[in-house]
Amino acid sequence: MKLKVHQVATSDVFQDMVRVYRSHRHGIRAGQLCRVKANGATILAVARESPNNETDGIWLDDAMRTRLGLREGTTADFEINGARWDQEFTWLWRASDPVNRTAGRLAVISFVLGLIGLLLGLISLLKRRGYVVMSAFDRFCCKSRRPPPSAQLSNPMGAPLESILRGWSIF
Repeated sequence: MKLKVHQVATSDVFQDMVRVYRSHRHGIRAGQLCRVKANGATILAVARESPNNETDGIWLDDAMRTRLGLREGTTADFEINGARWDQEFTWLWRASDPVNRTAGRLAVISFVLGLIGLLLGLISLLKRRGYVVMSAFDRFCCKSRRPPPSAQLSNPMGAPLESILRGWSIF
């Protein structure tokens, strides 16, 4: 659709926001992330309603216009679609507003660490239950942790330290 490019209000600068009339957003509600394509370039922005419900324009800040290769007052052909879930992570990581960017980066890092923890927990459970999959995993990825019999430590009572620790759940 052909829309005229306008400058956003001062309060909207560096908010990663695009203001466009609701019928041009194709079901994207105000506040949702969208992809805006023009001149072969794409940006991610939060969709908002156009000022005074104007239908013929799109309001972008200078940084977004630069990324799209547009100037204020020009008319261009725009394509506006909803953003995918992975693009929401990308937007959070690269947000212009430091508050959104910091919170987004902490969320992304926490999500990745949670996935790593889940994976390690599953590996531990599978390994503890003695599934063949894990022994094959150990064979290809991990060196045996068991020291040779000559290197086993003993406690003063004479029992090998390894047999004492084997009963503990953390080892």
